[in-house]
Amino acid sequence: MKDSLLKSINTSSLMGLLTLFLISFSPITLTSCADGDAGEETAAATTAVEEISGIDPVAEAMIAYGVRPEIAATDDRIFIVYHALPEDTYSVKIFNRDLSEEIATRVLVESSAEYGTPTDIRVAQDGDEVYAFYETVDGRTNDAYLRGSKYELSDEFTETATTGLISSGSTVKAQKDGDEKLDDPIPLVGEDSVFAITRYKDTMAAAGRSVYKVYEFDKEDLALIRTFDLDLSTVVDGGSRQASVLYHGGDYYFALPTTVGEQVNSFANSTPSDIVLVRLDSDWNIRESKTISGEPGDTEFYISNLQYDNGYFYMCYRRTAERFSSMLKIYDQDFSLVLTEELNGGDSAPGAWARTSILATGGQLIAGLGFGKEDRGNNSVITIFDVT
Repeated sequence: MKDSLLKSINTSSLMGLLTLFLISFSPITLTSCADGDAGEETAAATTAVEEISGIDPVAEAMIAYGVRPEIAATDDRIFIVYHALPEDTYSVKIFNRDLSEEIATRVLVESSAEYGTPTDIRVAQDGDEVYAFYETVDGRTNDAYLRGSKYELSDEFTETATTGLISSGSTVKAQKDGDEKLDDPIPLVGEDSVFAITRYKDTMAAAGRSVYKVYEFDKEDLALIRTFDLDLSTVVDGGSRQASVLYHGGDYYFALPTTVGEQVNSFANSTPSDIVLVRLDSDWNIRESKTISGEPGDTEFYISNLQYDNGYFYMCYRRTAERFSSMLKIYDQDFSLVLTEELNGGDSAPGAWARTSILATGGQLIAGLGFGKEDRGNNSVITIFDVT
């Protein structure tokens, strides 16, 4: 374990800030600089934030034969981007805001002789637009391809820009150490640009290196601006795995697994791991890191979302204990744990998988839970929760 806890704020100033917080209930993020100098204080909200005590389900809908749901929403619509089966397409279902009516279904990406069939897709919303980055594979040749698109959040869900081919490589079963892994690309909306982040294959034993590849694009036309490698091996152990990144208050918050036990095999769900949060500045320099989830006996991995809403951070990830399950953790401004919930209610059968995507917005949580064949079939359940 490699925790780098920075201590640039002295005790008196910290007590002053805590006192101010208790009086005003206006959350403030305490930041630190990597060299130990005092960092800036970033106001995260200007209105009072009530303490969270739970989440209450208020509406639900199911998508039959649809897996890997990803979520975006506007004031009057909810958009679910997913992998449609058996057609093997990336599609979107559009609902009204309380899920009581399905408005439309659109096909976004079809299988093709050139790029193969869909596998993994992830999205990130930016106002009334959403960016999607996705992998397709050709099972005959074991080739994999990464592409991206931008869509307007409307009933037409019009594609307004594309990246073209971002990268190509091998499928998971054909990869070797050092190869770029294109599955489960991380989408990230920054201040002036949008990012797709992949990772390099390495052993998940503690000696492995956690290195990611960052692609930066123009927000308007998705033209490639630059690419660079991001090595986080100084603060986490083991090879890079599925993760999530949030841009907030001028910094990047990177939530990713770190190995904490002996590797069993080459799969992330069999390698004991906790979750570390790494905060990086706008130039992608590490400012601080800390373990934010380390449940005894749990393997915690595949962080599908890290989001911020109304003064709190929301993280969704997969857990292996007696079964696979999807977990939600909510943190305050200092990443102190506020709430833990098992989103699939503990009904995932042994050996089945469950993958959840979340959207935290306006005091509500929208969760899309995709189930494996051994559980509820290839279906997804979309649930709206009130955060109470």
